[in-house]
Amino acid sequence: LLEWLSKSNESQVERLLHNPHGFGSLSRRHSRKPIIAAVDGLCLGGGMELILNCDLVVATEKSTFGLPEVSKGVIASQGGIPRLLYQSGRVLASELLLLGKPISASEALDRFRIINRVVPTSDALLPTALELAKQIISNSPSAVQLTK
Repeated sequence: LLEWLSKSNESQVERLLHNPHGFGSLSRRHSRKPIIAAVDGLCLGGGMELILNCDLVVATEKSTFGLPEVSKGVIASQGGIPRLLYQSGRVLASELLLLGKPISASEALDRFRIINRVVPTSDALLPTALELAKQIISNSPSAVQLTK
């Protein structure tokens, strides 16, 4: 699959990235508003593909992330592969994709860089996500849209 991505032309990769039939149509990154995810627990497969499409991700320490599809005989076909390659780089993406093993929230933050914040408990999760949202809305709406 990594070989296919390296040989694919831009339109093939774009179709994969912007597939309108992905999970909840979130595969399309054309939202004018920032998307913030709050993860409290398992974030595997489709859930992981969803957070890879979010602008900001907050997770609890107990959260785990992964794309275990390879261990089930399928692939992460909703845009997760190219997004992970873009966000984490080929070496780390290959590790996550080819081994199919979950990673901890701290690894997702520090090593793979696919989330923005780790909070200690569920009680801190939504307040942290809302604080990020407040910081965003304190900025110029048009500047936020153009930056996104």
